[in-house]
Order: sequence, then C-alpha cells, then structure tokens
Amino acid sequence: MENDAKVFSLIKMGTRKYMENLFYKGEIYMNTIDFYKNNENSEIGDIYEGVDLIRDGIIVNYKDNLDKQKLYCMWHINNVTPCETANCYHDLDSGKVIQDINLNVYRNFGGSAVIIQNVKEFYRRIDLELSKLGLLQKNQIVTYYDEKTLQEKKISPFMKRKKYNHQNEIRFLVNSGKSEPLIINIGSLDKIGHFIEDVNCQLSYTRDYK
Repeated sequence: MENDAKVFSLIKMGTRKYMENLFYKGEIYMNTIDFYKNNENSEIGDIYEGVDLIRDGIIVNYKDNLDKQKLYCMWHINNVTPCETANCYHDLDSGKVIQDINLNVYRNFGGSAVIIQNVKEFYRRIDLELSKLGLLQKNQIVTYYDEKTLQEKKISPFMKRKKYNHQNEIRFLVNSGKSEPLIINIGSLDKIGHFIEDVNCQLSYTRDYK
C-alpha cells in the first residue's frame, strides 16, 4: 500500500438496501470501471475513470476492456493522508490525534453506511472468497491529481482528479475477465464493523500521533 500507510477504518456509504446487504450478508458488489465512467451521480461518476493517458490536461485515450475491470471503492482513515473533511487536532495531554468527521457531507452516496474497524479481517475475507474464484485483488489508497496542470501523464485506476480528494478513497481492483459486475459474499460483518442507518451524524476517531 502506498507510503506503507496504516489503514485504521474503512467506511462504505450507499442506500440502506445495499448497506444492509453488505453488513448482514457481507455482500461485496464490485462494479465495472465503465459503470463509474458513465454514472451521472456527481460523487460516483467521473468521465476520467478508465483514462490511460492525459496530455496537456486533455484525455488522449482510455484503457481497453473497462467492463472487465472491477472496482470496490471505500472511504478510509489512515495515519499518513490528511482527511479533507475532518476536523483533526492533536491532544497534547494524551499524545493522540482526534478526528471528528461529519458524515452528512457524503449524503450523495446514499443515506446509510457500514464502518469496518477490523480492516485486516475484512481484507482476509475478500482475498479468501476471490481465491475460490481464481481471482486476485489489488488494493491501494487513491492519489489525487490536477488534470489541468498535467502535460503528459499515464493514469492508473488508483488515481482520481483532485476535485474528488474529499472522498479519501481506497480502492480494490479485480480483473474478472467478464463484463457483468462481480459479487462475492464474505459473511456478516457484525463482529468487525457497525451499520449506520443514517449518515446524518458525526464520528470521532482517536489514534496515536505518528
């Protein structure tokens, strides 16, 4: 993972139906890069998804087989990347960093959320289910770029435009070899996370100052 960052928590946001499926069944729904490229939701869709090369801020071409590449995107907190939508401060008495996060700003993703606190177990379950299908995943923290300042740049699936940096995203990438979305089930997440019915709330995280 980029910069050897330690991921403390993962958050998936969406409509209540899909978040209940994730939390109670462990349903991981990986959609195609082509889906994200053409989605009309301003927080989900981006015409720059699947871009292969940018020159002078203009899209030169896209990668091939965008329907075969599957993405699973989550908001996350780590010990390296600052959170654009959190109030962060250092508690001198405890030596901890406290992050207060207002989830309401993410309502465009849907009204509910699942928070994963045992990140290692979440990764393990995904790898296990994909291995049964003969598939591998790569996960990486997204880096954000300003397309207007790029003279020429190859773009990877783990890069997004700077206008989306408030999403603080981590991505799981799988090449399934098939055009339809990839769905796996990793079991109930009640032992490793929490379900939030309404994201109109604030979360507070405490971590070591490093």
